[in-house]
Amino acid sequence: MTKKISKSLEAKKAKVKELQKLLLSHKCIGVLSLANIPAKQLKGTRAKVSEKIKFYFARKSVLLHAIDEAKREDLTKLKQYIEGNNCALILSNEGAFETFRILKKNKEATFIKPEQVAPFDITIPAGPTPFAPGPITSEFAQLGIKTKVEGGKIAIREPAVVVKAGQKASPLAASMLARLGVKPIEIAVLPICILEDGQIYLANILDIDLSKYTQDLKSIILNGVKLASKIGLVSPENAKFLLTLAIRRSVALQNALALKK
Repeated sequence: MTKKISKSLEAKKAKVKELQKLLLSHKCIGVLSLANIPAKQLKGTRAKVSEKIKFYFARKSVLLHAIDEAKREDLTKLKQYIEGNNCALILSNEGAFETFRILKKNKEATFIKPEQVAPFDITIPAGPTPFAPGPITSEFAQLGIKTKVEGGKIAIREPAVVVKAGQKASPLAASMLARLGVKPIEIAVLPICILEDGQIYLANILDIDLSKYTQDLKSIILNGVKLASKIGLVSPENAKFLLTLAIRRSVALQNALALKK
């Protein structure tokens, strides 16, 4: 019994030491809740992002002990977000916002479960199915799906919404979607928060629409250049435009004077 306890303690110490090194060798550390993430989707996401993001799984006591042993004051900010033994750490050198973007981009598709609320209208597309005519025909009818027989198999005449946005999927709808291989639910493995340069960024801050952000930034710059040009303020950004405008106005003035003569 004593030997087993000793081996357990040694294993725990080894994990603490291993994690301590990882904490000190990565600029971004995030806390991930595993509560609602299916194992299959987690595994898929890990495989996709493995070159840029590491995942570390351990009991809460190991995670907290490693943070303390790392002796970096900013790391202690993560401790309040590690709840229970259902958390993991993510480690990256990509920057907090880029790390979040990579994880969000690499979503994993999965089937909807019975009684699960649909985030949007879930549609079964038109086309052939692998099913022969039989009892399943009545199941299609119950879901409001129009069918026909083609080549001895059931075919769906037109796209049909089987679960509307905000509604729970019925057992029949969930079963039919699974049998047809339709995976409408996307699961993103996203952290609760990420620490970078002593600053904690929560998920709602990290979750930005990059295309919208870029467009907004372009609009701000364009409006700034327009305003500076209007009041005659010369800057590297609008100098070429103001020079071109001045030349055009000068030519226009010369032409106007020539006409008067």
